[in-house]
Amino acid sequence: MLKCEKRRIFFMENRPFLTLTNRGRYFLSVRSLKIVFMKTEMKAHIKQEGNSFDKLLKENGEIVFLPMAENLLNFGIETADFQPTKMQTTYEREVDGAYWVKTKDGEHFILHFEYQSTDDHDLVKRMNEYAAMLRCRYDDIVNVKSLVIYVGERPATMRTELRAEEIFKGFYLLQIRDQPVEPFLESKIPEAVIMAILARYPKTEAESILTQIVERLKSLSKTNSDLVKYSNQLLMFSQLRNLEAETAKILNLMPIHIDLSKSTLYKKGAEQERIKMEQEFLAEKKSIVIHFLENKLASLKKIAEIVNVPIKFVRQVKKEIEN
Repeated sequence: MLKCEKRRIFFMENRPFLTLTNRGRYFLSVRSLKIVFMKTEMKAHIKQEGNSFDKLLKENGEIVFLPMAENLLNFGIETADFQPTKMQTTYEREVDGAYWVKTKDGEHFILHFEYQSTDDHDLVKRMNEYAAMLRCRYDDIVNVKSLVIYVGERPATMRTELRAEEIFKGFYLLQIRDQPVEPFLESKIPEAVIMAILARYPKTEAESILTQIVERLKSLSKTNSDLVKYSNQLLMFSQLRNLEAETAKILNLMPIHIDLSKSTLYKKGAEQERIKMEQEFLAEKKSIVIHFLENKLASLKKIAEIVNVPIKFVRQVKKEIEN
């Protein structure tokens, strides 16, 4: 995030869950998934939500968006080595002088002064940074005129202009909402299939598209763990299209079954573990109900249906929140 403050400018960076059935099978459904953003600390969730999307997009960026960039920008990639993205968390610059000038001819601009005693060949890059910061501070004034006042003894040989390739002129914009949904649905890459929920399709076909996404993810997932992971990601991205309730409903209709009847846990009949699982399962349902209530995603009756709990349970949770 770019934050401008007076003359100082700062660049800041800011389980699946199992329940035992009467047939000796553990049952896993979407309503019991431990979703990253479904926490009881809803205030913290709101602050972290944007970062969660960023983190997930970064994780999937190379496999999904690198090929799309190659096509959009019309170049062929021979190699693409990922570079460290962590920047200095606080970056501060203070200019030596800045004046808001109005000329006799009616022109408006920022006149920027820098005083320099050394022949600094990197100064032109810093001046570019200063100009960008000043434009941020005075966003209604586009033009910035910069003057370096050099007081060094030897003649200056520093560059005063950026090379053409050093000048930022803008960026390419890829809007996923404008991309046709079919290529995403037909992809063999699960992370790309998930992006279909953000692509272009009639709103009236949302449930159909979601069903196709889930079916495609099921066919591409090599393990149940993979399917759980992709389901989590799909549910998270569904928030960006206000389809969270619909997504949860569709995932709930297509539960994942895991046969653990031969597992060590089941054979030992670990009653304590089963009790612990049941308690955690109930807590997980409560956290999902809280999420729906806090964000006003559905009526009490609808929440009860989606989460598969008595409406009395939903009312109780609502009462706890209000108190």
